[in-house]
This record gives sequence, structure tokens and C-alpha cells, in this order.
Amino acid sequence: MELRERLTRLARLAGRDAFLAAVGSPVTLHELSPEQIASLQRLVNDRLDAIIAGLLEEAAASDDVLSRGAAEAFIADRLAEFGDLLSKTQVQALAEATKRRLKTWA
Repeated sequence: MELRERLTRLARLAGRDAFLAAVGSPVTLHELSPEQIASLQRLVNDRLDAIIAGLLEEAAASDDVLSRGAAEAFIADRLAEFGDLLSKTQVQALAEATKRRLKTWA
């Protein structure tokens, strides 16, 4: 997946205005500087709860997600797309938090 698409997803999950202020427009970005990556990672830390909620909402809205296991796989795929943009610690925190919340799903 292209960088622009991945950044657009992150912008939607983190909040577009906050993303624009931290990183810039995902539409015009073709690569990120080290400073932009650091800003993006700070934004993710600040907006972790919103990103978790957004990932869960996307999973719930997906026609392909019919079970808790399918939701976990869906979210794992999304997180894999962000792997080089986020720290390993952030990816792990997002994965663990979404799994905890998915335990309440039937």
C-alpha cells in the first residue's frame, strides 16, 4: 500500500486536524522526514485511545468481519500496514489494547 494511503488511514484514525497539525497533508506527502515520523509517533501516543476506537469501529463495519477472530485478523492487517511508520512499542500497544477490548465481543 502506498504511503499516502497509509497516512490517510492514520489521519482518519488519529483525527484529521491533529494529523494535519503534526505531520501535514497526507495527500501531498510522498515521503516522511525523520522529524515528521517523530511527530507522527508523538501524535499516535497522544491519540492512542481514539486510534484504538477507530480500529475497532472499522473492524465492526467490515463485511468480512464476522467473529472476534476475524476482527483480530483485520486489525492485525491494519497494524501491519503502519509498521514502518510507528514504533514496535506502539504497534504492540495498539494490538494488545484492541485484543483486550475485543474480548467483550460475542
